[in-house]
Amino acid sequence: MPIRGLVESLQPVGRAACPRSATYRAYALGLVWGDYYVETHGATGGTVAVRTNTTKPAQRELTIAVFERYGPVHDSGSTIRASLDQSFLFLFDKYADEVPEWIRGPETRAAFVAGYVDAEGSFGVYGGRGRFAVTSYDAEVMHWISDWCTSIGVQARFRCIAPAGQSRADADTPYPSDVWRLNVNEGLSLLRFIATIDPFVRHADRRATMEAVRTNVLNRCASRDPSRSPPQPVRGRAC
Repeated sequence: MPIRGLVESLQPVGRAACPRSATYRAYALGLVWGDYYVETHGATGGTVAVRTNTTKPAQRELTIAVFERYGPVHDSGSTIRASLDQSFLFLFDKYADEVPEWIRGPETRAAFVAGYVDAEGSFGVYGGRGRFAVTSYDAEVMHWISDWCTSIGVQARFRCIAPAGQSRADADTPYPSDVWRLNVNEGLSLLRFIATIDPFVRHADRRATMEAVRTNVLNRCASRDPSRSPPQPVRGRAC
């Protein structure tokens, strides 16, 4: 029987390789890019650790659902961390300057956006109208999502809402870099946006508010023109 080397013996047990599914990998990268740290730890760096600080049950449940099949997940109540093998090294792409070229094709791109929306996006009904917004420092990703919206026929408003150095309204410190926001407010664009990412969205709270927005838009469309059909999504399969 071969003896395990030092590197292998130091790795956590119960791990499995990342699936080859491009949509799973794209979703995981979008999610991690939005709200997780990725690092190696231990004497050899053979483990890819993914962690986030949160007290929200839905976020902790999401982390478990996405990563537990592939490595042990430790939940301290305020920090949750997954210990994965080196097949997850692609998650370090979040520290690159731009979205990697392997995120291509309608399903893979929609999965990436869904992951980022699960991490950073928000749906809501305000003043009787459904809306979507995502706000982030990630300039490259936000520009990429804006271009993606245009490519699928979604009207989105994209802009810098606070330049680096501007004083924060809720703190004494300035913004460390430009703050970007993307909004989708137009009804038919919301329906297309939601239908396109729907197969990939996993966050329980995000799904609930997304459905509330979809219902709001459909009800408003029906009240104006009952014969009008909603736009068709760029459909994909769930990852």
